[in-house]
Amino acid sequence: QVLVAVLDTALRLLHPIMPFVTETIWRELHGLTPADTTTALMRAAWPAPIAAADPAADAAFDAVRTATTELRKLRAEYELSPKVPLTVVAVCDDPAVRGPLETGRDGIARLAGVESWTFADAGPDGLVGKVLAGGAELYVSLDGLVDAGDERERLAKELDEARGELRRAEGKLANESFVAKAPDHVVAAEREKVARWTADIEKLTAQLDELGGAGEGDG
Repeated sequence: QVLVAVLDTALRLLHPIMPFVTETIWRELHGLTPADTTTALMRAAWPAPIAAADPAADAAFDAVRTATTELRKLRAEYELSPKVPLTVVAVCDDPAVRGPLETGRDGIARLAGVESWTFADAGPDGLVGKVLAGGAELYVSLDGLVDAGDERERLAKELDEARGELRRAEGKLANESFVAKAPDHVVAAEREKVARWTADIEKLTAQLDELGGAGEGDG
């Protein structure tokens, strides 16, 4: 039904500039025979605006989408195989956010590879990764999945590289000659780099803080 409605609307919109092919497709879509000459796309009503969206439904979908996206990002950041099931503990005091997450947790589990999902008043102990999803804190257990020492070393290396890139971009912008002579789009690109590397540094620093003393004394 959705596909038919979308195609019907698209044909009505395209008809003024593609009259013959849209007329043919539209007649086929609605099962009109050559003998039916009383109905034509050119006489059909112009598409009317759809009904107003449901803000509550939009917010609920956005909560589920954000949780799924952030969990996938965490999996990529820690280089976890898609086949590795995740254990998630969600901390959320806002019923407007918790409700959609409870309702959509099965979908999130399928899309993000979550094996276990529970709600709690606080995050768990041990080695965990943390993401924010629309007012909820999602903690993913990394025990047995990530070596704390190796992960700290990897993050520290990425943090050093990010700081180096940030210094290079800031150095260019601090050069008055560069800013004055370079094309606007080049200067804008360097400013975007500063914003991007700053965000990356904050994220990597937070990850290192989360690791903290996890795994100390492991070997």
